[in-house]
Amino acid sequence: MANVLEKESEFFREIKEELLKHHRDKFVLVHGREFVGAFDTVENAYNRGVALFERGIFLIKQVTENEPRLFRM
Repeated sequence: MANVLEKESEFFREIKEELLKHHRDKFVLVHGREFVGAFDTVENAYNRGVALFERGIFLIKQVTENEPRLFRM
């Protein structure tokens, strides 16, 4: 099964260096290949995502130098 957030994740990786310069440690909201905004809290990013895209797909990710490893089980 393809990752439903692949487009958003790929775009995040492409712009990560620029995000680190301007939005380090913030939570960014990405929809498709669009950077929507940077927020101080994950809750603020989520609320904005829901307001704009309702129950659509969007990515919220904290901008950090080293990302934690994730494991699927």
